Amino acid sequence: MNYKEAVEKQLSEDADEQKRRKLLWEDIVAAYDRGGEDEVKSALTAHAEKITKDFKEMLNQLMKKI
Repeated sequence: MNYKEAVEKQLSEDADEQKRRKLLWEDIVAAYDRGGEDEVKSALTAHAEKITKDFKEMLNQLMKKI
């Protein structure tokens, strides 16, 4: 991979991360508007559970390949 491709890849990843962060903050704001701090805790817990589930699935796939 040449330098130009490496920079383009990094910019693409940064844009994806920025989009995910924006969506997370939008969820947090909407949750707060719906029910305050308790609703924010619930929303963050749901996000954390999804991340944990995705991680476990990837880990299982990796274990099957090893």
